[in-house]
Amino acid sequence: MKLFVFHTPELTPTDTVPDCAIAIDVLRATTTIASALANGAATVRAFSNVEELLKTSNQFSENERIRAGERGGKQLEGFDLGNSPLECTSEKVRNRHFFISTTNGTRCLERVKSAKTVLTAALVNHQAAVNYLIQHQPETVWLVGSGWEGSYALEDTVCAGAILHTLHAQLNQATDAPLSRLIGNDEAVG
Repeated sequence: MKLFVFHTPELTPTDTVPDCAIAIDVLRATTTIASALANGAATVRAFSNVEELLKTSNQFSENERIRAGERGGKQLEGFDLGNSPLECTSEKVRNRHFFISTTNGTRCLERVKSAKTVLTAALVNHQAAVNYLIQHQPETVWLVGSGWEGSYALEDTVCAGAILHTLHAQLNQATDAPLSRLIGNDEAVG
């Protein structure tokens, strides 16, 4: 398994796809997605295009769906929620289809959607991402920060580092493998 860290979606290679891509948008999309799932959302669907989200979510009644979204940090008009994980209470999301569109997180997901497996991770659920990697052992893994409108975001890199550190610690318990064995690019250690 080789891990590659990319601070923004724009830095990912365009001529190849990984076995597994992990989209990270700690503030806030992937934290909100983790919260929705933890509080019982039936499904989560992410869209970078608001019109596509509306068209798809209209296939469900208002009682069956939740629309969450923001642009520039402001809740989208006509949506049930913004993009705060605190809004994703069990009372609001349990057994409902959760549709989300955000400025940065869903743009990141759009960029990595061709990977064989796509996960979302945040600090609140980074252990789940590590568990998946240990169980499935994909050959190439991209940890992709969403950043902020094309710029680096420290919190996304911290999350990527938490995944890498936790993965190495857990693999090292079993194999005493050096960290360098996991590193796919300089960004993963620099």
